[in-house]
Amino acid sequence: MSNPETYQIIVIDPSYNNEQIFIDAISEIEAPDYIPFGRIAIDDCRNVYFFSTPKNRRIDFIWEMISDKALGFIIIIDGVDPGTFRESRSMVESFRAYCHLPYIIAANHHNSPDVWPIDDLRIVLRIPEFVPIVPFDLGDRESVKNVVLELLYCVLAELASQE
Repeated sequence: MSNPETYQIIVIDPSYNNEQIFIDAISEIEAPDYIPFGRIAIDDCRNVYFFSTPKNRRIDFIWEMISDKALGFIIIIDGVDPGTFRESRSMVESFRAYCHLPYIIAANHHNSPDVWPIDDLRIVLRIPEFVPIVPFDLGDRESVKNVVLELLYCVLAELASQE
């Protein structure tokens, strides 16, 4: 029997409040209270693991270790709170400096009447046109699944462009 293949996706939330909610919405396992972590079994031989990033700047080296084996990353932003946009932009820029992986922006609260339009979010966050901004609702499993699938489509496109 061969070793199972494992894939990693990093989930980032600049406010550090929503990673575990996002991961719990899609994970098949229960994570310890102190570690945003989850897993989906694709089949008997392949698993996708979800990790979050450290909140403590003194352990930034963990970002590099996690990203070394990751497929890509998802950055959760609050689509209705402009007060979070500066930190979100900083987080995108920081993580892009650590690794050159496919990533997407997951814009939470897409059903809110106060949500910012995608084009406006792209401008204020300085997100390039080729990076998807996916509207979603944090507690909705199908919505979270669509975010993960969008990242996987980006990973496949990246792999195809390297052939």
